[in-house]
Amino acid sequence: MKRLFFCLITLSAACTSAAFASCMDFAGERITIVDTTSDEGLPPQQKQKKFTVDTQPVYQGGNVQLMKDLAARYPTECFAEGIEGLAIVKFTVTKRGRISGVHIQKTAGNALLDAEAVRAVMALPGKWTPATTKGKKVDAVFVVPVRFVLR
Repeated sequence: MKRLFFCLITLSAACTSAAFASCMDFAGERITIVDTTSDEGLPPQQKQKKFTVDTQPVYQGGNVQLMKDLAARYPTECFAEGIEGLAIVKFTVTKRGRISGVHIQKTAGNALLDAEAVRAVMALPGKWTPATTKGKKVDAVFVVPVRFVLR
């Protein structure tokens, strides 16, 4: 019996700007995201500035296009062993609309799934409209959950 798989990429519009931020989910409701990373114990020059942005970074074509462009491939080894997982990928959308600092915020429980999620985000072909605060373009953190599911 052939096993079909789907690599479901879910985007819950979990976008933040360091500590707290509000953004729209797919149902059009406002949600608040809490960044659980801490900069306690860091020297003052390395601590993140915490602020809420007026407008969130937007992928060219919106969230639907982001989901289409985020083409994660199921790693062969994980597929063969029936491994599933959810990787939370966190990155910064710079004031120039580029992606930087791509890393795993929460692991999928498998290094191959994590690596594929990071690769898929880094390979996004579209451009970003940067976040703004008081009319100025600013760097902002964006979080994308990537779900790997076998069906």
